[in-house]
Amino acid sequence: PTAADIKYNLGVAYFEKKDFAQAEKKWKEATTLNPEMEEVHLRLAEWYRKEHKYDLAIIRYRLALTAANRAETWLTLGTLYLDMHDPYKGQNAFQKALEVKPDYVDAMLYLGQFYLDQKRYDEASEQFRTVTETDPHHEMGFFRLGVTYLKQAEETGADGESELWKKAAEALEKAKARIPRTEPVQA
Repeated sequence: PTAADIKYNLGVAYFEKKDFAQAEKKWKEATTLNPEMEEVHLRLAEWYRKEHKYDLAIIRYRLALTAANRAETWLTLGTLYLDMHDPYKGQNAFQKALEVKPDYVDAMLYLGQFYLDQKRYDEASEQFRTVTETDPHHEMGFFRLGVTYLKQAEETGADGESELWKKAAEALEKAKARIPRTEPVQA
């Protein structure tokens, strides 16, 4: 193992002992020795996030992305931006996640929810449809698609027999059909 690996492992040991100051110190030393240690940047980012040190968390996520451009890290950064009430930066991060991994269903869901929250119904329904096409068993994709159609129908004043209401009902029925069923335990 390299010196950076040793510092990283010492940081893990301190973290497990709940000596967070020492863990942070060792992890920072590890990234000084090897700035490409993605796992250290991610650990620090998660720690900073839990401590509500969002600016430091963003820096560490960005450093992790420099080490390895992973869709999962973009998604996590996007959810941090949502926690910070900055949905447009979240949108950008979700789009980056999809550039890296075009079939990443979780990023599609977050991006669709962003569009839904912005009342951009066509873009939202497109994202949720893509979720259901990518994973035809995805309950949440169908549910959010149905909700998108409902909101669009309500906002446009569509009557109960309109195409939007029918699409909403169909998507929600598909979501309901995908809810895992559990049988009662027989005594």
